[in-house]
Amino acid sequence: TIGITFSRETTGVQALLIMLPEHFQHDVQTPIDVNNFNTRFPTKSGLDWADTSQNDRIKLYLDESVRYPPIPADTYRWSFPVLMPPDVPRRNVWSIAICSDRSCNAPSDEKV
Repeated sequence: TIGITFSRETTGVQALLIMLPEHFQHDVQTPIDVNNFNTRFPTKSGLDWADTSQNDRIKLYLDESVRYPPIPADTYRWSFPVLMPPDVPRRNVWSIAICSDRSCNAPSDEKV
C-alpha cells in the first residue's frame, strides 16, 4: 500500500506516477489488481485509470471530463501486488510524482 495526503484542495494535476524501488516490479495482471481505497480521488472513469504497462511504475490517471479535476484535501491510498527481489536493496524508496500532464513518465520529467 502506498499513499499521499493533500492538505488542501489541489488542481493542476492530470496523473500520479508511482515509482517502485530498484529491482521491484508490480505484478498487476488485471485492472482490478490496483485498489483505490478512497473514492474521493477523482480517477478516470472505466478500467483504464491505472497504466501498468511498465513493470517499475504505475501511473494513475485523473478524471478526463475536465482538464484539471480538483483533488479534495484528504489522504489517498492504493494497493497492488508487487514482486520483491530476492535481496532487498539497501535503498528501498517508493515515490509518488504529481504530474501536470498525462505524458509524464519519470520523476525528472518537466511535467512533474
